Amino acid sequence: MIRLGNEYGITADGNGYAVEQIRVTGPESKEPGKEYTTPISYHATVDKCIKAIIGRMCRGAVAECDMTLGEAAEKFREIEERVYEWAKIGEGERNDKRAD
Repeated sequence: MIRLGNEYGITADGNGYAVEQIRVTGPESKEPGKEYTTPISYHATVDKCIKAIIGRMCRGAVAECDMTLGEAAEKFREIEERVYEWAKIGEGERNDKRAD
């Protein structure tokens, strides 16, 4: 799996790529704190997976609060920069830099 931050991953099979949401089991589960993934969408390329993650995060930002068009554009730029930064951060560093 290609990990992007602590919330998303990209997996693959013989047919394409899948964007997965990374989750952690709660304290009441049989195995508290265990990580698992849930498929979100399927794509032909890794680039399209990354764009899908950015789109999902942008939609989430809009759903969270009211903002002007200018504020939205700035937020979208920040999200895009954050996702592409995740791709650059090394394994040891990434786990310490959880996204807001």
